[in-house]
Amino acid sequence: MNTAVLGRLQQVLFKLRKPDWFLMYALSRFSTMRKLITRLYGSAQSQKTTNSLFIGIEDRVSLFSDLHVNTVIHGIKKDGFYAGINLPSTTVQDIFQFLETIDYYPDHDGPAYIPPEVDNSPTAPRFNKLYSRGRYPDTFLDCPAIQRIIHDPKLLKIAQGYLGVRPIHNGSRLWWSYANVPPYDIDHAGQRFHYDVDDFGALRFFFYLTKVDSACGPHMIVRGTHDHKRLTDKITLSRFRSDQDLIDFYGKESLVSLEGEAGFGFAEEPQVFHKGAQPTSGDRLILLIRYVMREWVTG
Repeated sequence: MNTAVLGRLQQVLFKLRKPDWFLMYALSRFSTMRKLITRLYGSAQSQKTTNSLFIGIEDRVSLFSDLHVNTVIHGIKKDGFYAGINLPSTTVQDIFQFLETIDYYPDHDGPAYIPPEVDNSPTAPRFNKLYSRGRYPDTFLDCPAIQRIIHDPKLLKIAQGYLGVRPIHNGSRLWWSYANVPPYDIDHAGQRFHYDVDDFGALRFFFYLTKVDSACGPHMIVRGTHDHKRLTDKITLSRFRSDQDLIDFYGKESLVSLEGEAGFGFAEEPQVFHKGAQPTSGDRLILLIRYVMREWVTG
């Protein structure tokens, strides 16, 4: 058994101490169960009125003035994703300005901490070629621009419309992926096709903060696999699959590569097969915002 599979097995065994989480982890792989549970949970939640994300929502102005909420919801339900949720350039600039004031860490395959060494241009730190990725931890807590995205009324209405319940913010991540780096574990980096199990109902929003083309590690999706997976892809310990395996079964035409300018964004159902491609000649900075139906305490 390789170290990646062993690591995932250890994580699952640790979380087995929470049987409700294990039931979710096993059953939510089936789209019928996800739809049933979210419908039941939505009926129960309708009796509750408190959700801090929605306080004053009608008074907020969306960053996405041209975005049609129902069109996005329909696209996610159909394909497992929707592309074209784009940030204003001023918001991207505001985030970069904020990043100049906070610490920066190598992600996973480096030491625990390296002092920040960021130059004055919107590019990766100078030590980027030593590690495959770098992150800004808990950025969403203090960054006004990211907080505005998290609380954006249209994103919240999209999440609510897709999930059928008022969503909970389940954390955000902001990280660099680097080209031309030493060998590393692509599974750990999320750079092999996989799907994620966040909850019975979950939705993610991604935003490129740098221009991303085919050489910069674009996010890739296997269209429709949030609802239509072969049985062996559901009842398995490893959620990771090779490109060729997915192409052989789902067809090459199902693979979608998402490329765009800085600010380009998209929504994704985490149960769809997806990956971040390995950058070959350009670095990528990406922001992830997660919403779920409920929070799971597994520690």
